[in-house]
Amino acid sequence: MAIYLLGVGSTALKVTYNAVDLTDHVKSVTINMDYDDVDITAMNATSHAHMPGLRDDSIEIEFYQDFASSSVHSTINSYLGSASGATLIVQSNGGTVSSTWPKFTLLSSPMSYQPISGSVGDASMTTVTFLPAASSSITVGTS
Repeated sequence: MAIYLLGVGSTALKVTYNAVDLTDHVKSVTINMDYDDVDITAMNATSHAHMPGLRDDSIEIEFYQDFASSSVHSTINSYLGSASGATLIVQSNGGTVSSTWPKFTLLSSPMSYQPISGSVGDASMTTVTFLPAASSSITVGTS
């Protein structure tokens, strides 16, 4: 298995939301692919038993803020609280999608957004958590 540096050189990741490329404003990305843990332990059991419940996916992205047209604020703010959401794509390699360089896609909306956050002299940052639209979850693409 190859080890690579996230977001560096020829393997730099790519982030788009509603087809707007926001890659050059991304500081960090965390993809959470989770299921609720449902305890199904019955009487007389000698240990706990568990089953996966509902999916609980999210993608958290830390952006360098930008208020220019077709940049971070205008793109994110347009879908804040939207029921239908927009497509968020995180490619592990910005140039190639394959079985060894997958892309992660989520039809999603940000449910909270802090357009301005920080202290004097700080880089203007905003962290956005993208949650799935109804009946959606993260899909992993290899082509």
